[in-house]
Amino acid sequence: CTMHVANVGDTRAVVGRRPDTGAVSERTMRDRDCEPLRVSVDHKPNLGDEVTRVEANGGMVKNVNGIWRVVHPSCSTMLAVSRAFGDRELKLVPSGPLVSCMPYVATVSLSPREQFVILASDGLWDVVDDSQAMKIVGDICRKAAGGSMGTDMSSIGRSKLPQAAADALLKRAIELGSNDNITVLVAWLHWDV
Repeated sequence: CTMHVANVGDTRAVVGRRPDTGAVSERTMRDRDCEPLRVSVDHKPNLGDEVTRVEANGGMVKNVNGIWRVVHPSCSTMLAVSRAFGDRELKLVPSGPLVSCMPYVATVSLSPREQFVILASDGLWDVVDDSQAMKIVGDICRKAAGGSMGTDMSSIGRSKLPQAAADALLKRAIELGSNDNITVLVAWLHWDV
């Protein structure tokens, strides 16, 4: 199975992948969290290639109150991402677009090791890293399955799992004081093997 991901901006996609079991016992496997596999790029303006592109088109990347932003002397808009939909003012500067709508595209081969995908805005990722997100979702999975991640869940438990995981991630971002918009979607991957 293959998943294609395309993104612009700072919304991130992270796949939760079961660790390779090797010679690990089933109980140890249940107690381990998934490993994060990031399948998108946060288009922050201070990334090397993004700085080069912005500056080549006459713009600047400046740190404004601790946040890197794309700026241009003739524009009142300062944007905290270097790729985005919209933001016309930063796309129509005479020297060329400072903000691109060209997405990052990834193709990921999926196997039954891949358990879920988290799609979330930077309001989550500013305060929760990929590994912490795996732990939060893993805790929800263990609660729903009585200690197991995935295969022995009832259909009722499985149907509520994505929302419970998204709610837990949202709650944690709020507890940690996120100052940005927080949108979280969790898609659980079900494998008939």
